[in-house]
Formats: sequence, structure tokens, C-alpha cells
Amino acid sequence: MALADVAGVARALALDRPAVIGHSLGGMVAALWAAGHAECPFAVNVDGHGNPTRPDQFVGPDDPARHSLLTFIGHAVEELPERLAQLMGEVDALDLFAVYRSIRAPLLVVCGTGVGTGDLLPENLRAPWEAYRAWVWRELDTVAREVPGFSVAFLPTGHDVHREDPEGLLRLVLPHLPVPR
Repeated sequence: MALADVAGVARALALDRPAVIGHSLGGMVAALWAAGHAECPFAVNVDGHGNPTRPDQFVGPDDPARHSLLTFIGHAVEELPERLAQLMGEVDALDLFAVYRSIRAPLLVVCGTGVGTGDLLPENLRAPWEAYRAWVWRELDTVAREVPGFSVAFLPTGHDVHREDPEGLLRLVLPHLPVPR
């Protein structure tokens, strides 16, 4: 549905090859757009990584708190309104790294390195959250070495990169945007 919305906006604005930039869930949509549109001149995923869903999505030695984090996230999703819970289920089922490996359009993934979302978690779940983020960053580095046109950048912000460092985000994005004719 979100990809159809992007296509609808592109049609309404008569954009043949839009650059697509999104934050969080919107960043995942931007990546999916780039995967389905090789002609896309540039796409940006701003800190859209989803949540851990499997025990293998962590860096470092096994820690029982990881199971607690997975359980906590599962229960949090169950408490959401039905449509939002369905959306989160779709996000959790998305293999974003497979999407990244399929992309032929240029894609930049921007990650905030500050605590951000981890601040919302109970204290005992913050270390496993950081182990998950380390896994995400490691996987992003691997994809960047494998996939031409895929790049990763980090800014010292929390999850709301665009609000916390809009100038830094613009410095990363503007050089890649096509010049309008």
C-alpha cells in the first residue's frame, strides 16, 4: 500500500524518476521503492531498520536479556491497535537485507548512532538493543561491500536524524540528488 502511495504521488506530480527519501518505516519504503525501480536516481533510508525478531540478530556473546527484548517487542506489538499491529508484523517479516541486496538503484542508509530509541526501553533491555544495533551496522557494512551503489553513513543522533541534525543529513543527501532540468 505504501509503495502504491509513492507511485500515486509521483504520478500526481508528474515525476518520471523520483528520488525517494524516508525516515524509519518511510526509509524502509524508500528502500523497497529502489528495489522495484532500478531507474530511481537515488533513495535514502533514514534510520529505518525495524526491530530484532530472531536470536541471531545480535552481536556478541549470547545473553538471556536478548530473549527478554524479543518477548518485550512481541508483547508491545500485541498491544497495538489491530491495523498497526498488522503493519508491524509486515515490517518484522521483511528481510530488509535481502531487499538491499536486490537493489540496482543508488541507495544511502543513514544511521543515527546516539541512544535514541533505546531510551524508550526498560534499563535491562538497553544492552541487547545495542547488540542488535551493532548487528544491523555490521550487516549494513557487509552489504555496502557487496552491492554497487549501496552506501551507509552515520550521524551522532538518535532515531530522529532529520530533526536532530538536519544540516548533517542534507550534507549527506544533497550531493546525490539529480539536478532538475
